[in-house]
Amino acid sequence: MNPIIIQAIGFVCTICYLASYQIKNNKTLILVQMLGSIALVIQYMLLGAFGGSITVFATVIRFYMVYISDKHPFLKKKFWPYFWVVAFA
Repeated sequence: MNPIIIQAIGFVCTICYLASYQIKNNKTLILVQMLGSIALVIQYMLLGAFGGSITVFATVIRFYMVYISDKHPFLKKKFWPYFWVVAFA
C-alpha cells in the first residue's frame, strides 16, 4: 500500500486526538477518541503491526463499552476498570 495513504490515516488519528481536547460533552469526546483509535487500528494493520493493532482494538472496545454504558446497567459494574487494567497489563 502507498505509504502516503498510511500516513494520512495516522494524520486523521492525530487530528481526532487533538480535537478531543476541545470537546466538552462526554459522549462526543468518547466518540471522537474512538474514531481516532479506529483510524490507528487501521494504520497499524496496514503497516503490518498486528500486535499494536490488537492492543488499540481493545481500547476501541473499551471506548464502545463506555459509550453505551448508560443503556446497559451491566456495563456500570465496578469490576470493569479492574478488568481493563488486567487486560492491558
